[in-house]
Amino acid sequence: MRRKTPFTIANALSGYEITEWRLREANIDLLIEANRAVHQSGDENIPRRLFANYAKYSADKSRLATVRPMHWEYNQTLENAGKLALAGTFADDEGELFVYNAVRRGEAMSNLKQDPFALAGVFAACELLEWLIEGLNPDLLATNLSLGTSKGAFRKMSAIGTATSRGEETIRSLSD
Repeated sequence: MRRKTPFTIANALSGYEITEWRLREANIDLLIEANRAVHQSGDENIPRRLFANYAKYSADKSRLATVRPMHWEYNQTLENAGKLALAGTFADDEGELFVYNAVRRGEAMSNLKQDPFALAGVFAACELLEWLIEGLNPDLLATNLSLGTSKGAFRKMSAIGTATSRGEETIRSLSD
């Protein structure tokens, strides 16, 4: 039986997918700053804009292992510059979720297009949506996610979903 939620009652979702993923990188301070739950003063000027990139890998995974070290290095560069809030691979290794910190959507799209995975054709499709955090429990996020210990640093996250609201653009090709 389908569970009734405010989203399903209002028919606000055109679709959703529950995907298990492994958190590899997290900028907890940036996520806390972006948390809308702490900005309930009625002021619409949220200090941070985050954009979630729900990326799926192409069926041909031959380049994945070769390009992954460059991809992780690129992510580390973005994180060090304060431009990557969150990143992790889906548990089935079919794609990744990234959350970029950007002033505008075009800047987030630029970060996506410069990713070594995008340049090497590893991504088959990406969906870039502005993400508004409505609540955050930083204690659930691991704090030691260094790339140097990536095998042991993955934090398994279950029941993390992505929802596509009506009217949002899906990026089918990075060449557009």
